[in-house]
Amino acid sequence: MIWLIAIFIPVYWWREPARQEAAMARIKKEAVTRGAEIFVSHCVACHGKTGDNIPGRNLRQTLMEEAALAKVISRGRPGTGMPAFGAEEGGSLKKFEVTDVVAFIRNWDQSLFDAAAAHLPPKTAPSPAPTSPAPAAASKATATPATGGDAQK
Repeated sequence: MIWLIAIFIPVYWWREPARQEAAMARIKKEAVTRGAEIFVSHCVACHGKTGDNIPGRNLRQTLMEEAALAKVISRGRPGTGMPAFGAEEGGSLKKFEVTDVVAFIRNWDQSLFDAAAAHLPPKTAPSPAPTSPAPAAASKATATPATGGDAQK
């Protein structure tokens, strides 16, 4: 029995670095995917589909350190249109979500962005306002008061 353990432990140790490397790659891919989804829902309106919609702020080519980038996302930039997204600053993103957005920006993958954007409901153009209410709708609107109609009697 001891000889089995003596063989198993070195074999396990020999394969451990490859297992850890595969796990780290999977974790990074998951973080970047989550970051793409958050970017689509929170950032694309201003930064655009490719991260370069704001002049002088190309996110795909940013030279900012990860910590500085996380700080800007969390705290925003006073005096600009960049709001604070971190929950500790009144925003809606938790620290791990900010970290995921940073992972996406630092490892930009347009295919992940496109996949995340495909999950959003399609945007439709607002319907034009009616020029005048239909006659039946107008008579019903005048017959039922805004305070609840017959239920209030």
